[in-house]
Amino acid sequence: MRDTVPKQSAAQSSASVLGDAELLRAARARIAELCERHGIIEPTVSLALRGRCAGRAHTKRNHMSLNTVLFRENFAAFIDNTIPHELCHLWKHQLGLKGRPHGDEWKRLMQRMNVEPSRCHCYDTARASTRRVRRFTYYCACKSHSVTTILHNRMRRGRTYNCTKCKTKLQPRRES
Repeated sequence: MRDTVPKQSAAQSSASVLGDAELLRAARARIAELCERHGIIEPTVSLALRGRCAGRAHTKRNHMSLNTVLFRENFAAFIDNTIPHELCHLWKHQLGLKGRPHGDEWKRLMQRMNVEPSRCHCYDTARASTRRVRRFTYYCACKSHSVTTILHNRMRRGRTYNCTKCKTKLQPRRES
C-alpha cells in the first residue's frame, strides 16, 4: 500500500534551514528573473513582514515586503506564487492600470506570468503569528470578566467599565 502522507519537496525541506540572507537572495533572484522576462522595473525587497500576511506590495515605493517565517516554511510556494502575486501588484501600478487590487487587470497580469490568480494564501500561520493577547481578570458583583491589555490599561488610567448584567463597576480584585 502506498504512503498517503504527502512528502515535502527537496526545496521545502532544505528551506527550513535557510537563513534570512539565503531567503533574501532567493527572493531577489526570482524577482530579477520575472522582471527581466516581463519588462518590470525591479523592486526592492525586504523580509520585514510579520503576522499572518505572506507578502505586501508597497506600490508608491516600488517595494515588496515578505514574511520570513512563512517564506521559510513554504519556500517553493513563495517562489512560485507569493512573489509573482506581489510583483503583479507593483507591475499593475507601474503600468498605470486602475481597478481593484485583485481585480481583472491584476488577474490578467498573473496569467501573463503563468501563475494562477489567487487572492489569498493557504499557509499554516500558527508559527508566524506574533501577537499574543494577554488577559486580565476583573470582577463585578455577579462574576469574573476576562479583559484585554488595552481595556486593562484604560482602567488603570481611570476609565470605568460596568458589567452589562449587574451594572456594577469592574474591579481588579474581588471586594468582600
